[in-house]
Amino acid sequence: AERLEALAASGDTAAASELRDMCWFGYYAPGPRAWVVARDGAQFVNHCGGDASRANSGGRPDGVSFETLADEACYATRDIAPGDEILEDYGTYGHCEWEGAFLRRFCPERADFEDSI
Repeated sequence: AERLEALAASGDTAAASELRDMCWFGYYAPGPRAWVVARDGAQFVNHCGGDASRANSGGRPDGVSFETLADEACYATRDIAPGDEILEDYGTYGHCEWEGAFLRRFCPERADFEDSI
């Protein structure tokens, strides 16, 4: 946390932008207890708007949490046609006790979004 605070206060606009992106495109993975930053295309997955029946992608079909980051993946929960938007129910994602304060401090827009779902 101290290093993040120092980075935020440094005045380095490139570093501040990277920190914001880390918050906006990341999520907490409860299995490995890690913050994962989506840089592999997952940033193009969208929220199904709270209507879980619209979701066509999600976690493991057997409901088991990922234990390591190497296991972290999304699965199609039904057929996805070319051109279909990939949707997940973000409300089912794992959260941790420090996530809200972390997002509120470093990316308030993301914290507001999380509060809305």
